[in-house]
Amino acid sequence: MLSSLMMHSNTASILFAIIEESAILSKKVLSPRLYCVSVRHRLCHISYCVLRPSVTQSEASLSNCIVESACEPCAGSKTCPTVKRKVAMWVGYVGTSYKGLQIQRSLATGKTIEEELEKAIFKSGGILETNFGSLEKIGWMRSSRTDKGVLSWIHSSSRCQVHSLSTVVTMKLEITQKTWENDPDGIMLADSINLHLPRSIRIFGIIPVNKSFNPRISCTSRTYNYLLPAGVLNITQETSSEEVECQCSYLKRILAMFMGRHPFHNYTVRSQYRKVSGKTKCPRRDNALEEIDVLSEFMNTMPGGNIPVLSSTTGAPEEHATFETVSSSKPRARWLKEPDMVDTIGTAHYRRIISFTCGGLENFNDTLFIRLSVQGESFMLHQIRKMVGTAVAVMRGILPVDVVPISLSRHSRVVLPLAPSEGLFLAKNEFQPFRTSSGPSKANKDTSEFPRLNMSEKVARKAEEFWLNVLLPEVAPLLDHSNPSWREWLGNLELSRIPDDEVNNAHAAWSHWRKCQNL
Repeated sequence: MLSSLMMHSNTASILFAIIEESAILSKKVLSPRLYCVSVRHRLCHISYCVLRPSVTQSEASLSNCIVESACEPCAGSKTCPTVKRKVAMWVGYVGTSYKGLQIQRSLATGKTIEEELEKAIFKSGGILETNFGSLEKIGWMRSSRTDKGVLSWIHSSSRCQVHSLSTVVTMKLEITQKTWENDPDGIMLADSINLHLPRSIRIFGIIPVNKSFNPRISCTSRTYNYLLPAGVLNITQETSSEEVECQCSYLKRILAMFMGRHPFHNYTVRSQYRKVSGKTKCPRRDNALEEIDVLSEFMNTMPGGNIPVLSSTTGAPEEHATFETVSSSKPRARWLKEPDMVDTIGTAHYRRIISFTCGGLENFNDTLFIRLSVQGESFMLHQIRKMVGTAVAVMRGILPVDVVPISLSRHSRVVLPLAPSEGLFLAKNEFQPFRTSSGPSKANKDTSEFPRLNMSEKVARKAEEFWLNVLLPEVAPLLDHSNPSWREWLGNLELSRIPDDEVNNAHAAWSHWRKCQNL
């Protein structure tokens, strides 16, 4: 009977007419788009495979889907087998309504991005029921990891709103052998899962990877963007293009001072990156030589080689401050002349910034902002937001410009401002080549011929659509500097001023240290 139905042009309509009049005996999910359905019609008993197309959310139920094709009866047999294959998924999300990316089943937290992804993949048939609720069974990994200690900080804050356009998640997915036959980027496969996801989370593409591929370890660099309200830099609709260019040029020179390999202990929660047991390893001697003379480079780019004078004004403390609170007995800036065994700095505090720059003035629905872009091998908790907060404080004359190179020395201890999280999102990941069974011989150490995990043009277009239609419209209203949250932050920014005696002492000790190191 099924073969006779295939002869008609309206096979799908006839077939579903039979389904609607029948009692569904069983439905086995073979893949995110393939179902094996056994039905009993008043005239016959049929078993067949149904291929689901991409449909709207309202049409997601099986009874409302249109059958694209059918194969010979298989009754759930090996005619249409599935295999578990390791894949990489490009994921984008708006983190405003979520408590971070990573699932934490042991913590009483709100919903996370991975919880939504796991449920959607299960509903689409990509995870077996026996494996649902246990990510370890399907080898779930992500390109960005959050340590247990860091999670307690993230989940205790309802304002940790980090977004993404380029998170990579790998897992073992239940698929058919011909999944990528006419869809090498896995866009149709991704869309079948997107049917079960909220609008704020999207999978852009799914591609196969080898079994040993680890998205976190294989990730060689990450690029984050930060959307900074233009009003924070006193740029408005009336600001001339020349003044905007001058401000952006000055900001670029400040951001460039962070480039290179430095200890960023003043830009994070130091205790989260310190060994708990045993002695903490100190950075190697040659690390000191890598602390390049960023201040001299900055001076060389300034007109006339001049730099701003050290600020000596101390801001009055305010109530409900959003910055780190420091006891009156503890200085905001100091230089350690001897090692502090309680507050040690190790290799885990070092990070390499590949590039840090900003673009020109952008406008979205009359909201003006400047996009900052930072690329690094990896980042620590709060690191990017503290770098942005410090740069803004220098731009506004609250902190002296040489606080940047001073804070990037392992001997310094400086309290720095933390910028809001609303405008921060992951923009790009880069991965090292990985081996494949069909690739060059393992004996060949040259990895240039190995494939890399890169976004294809089609997947990149899907990510761009998500950025323009979902992420940017969600974030843009939060970028108005007149909003209460930004007004409060700008007011509290005055709290980051450092007394001139502390600055002068730290600057003198830093200059002496550089002289001794021949820097």
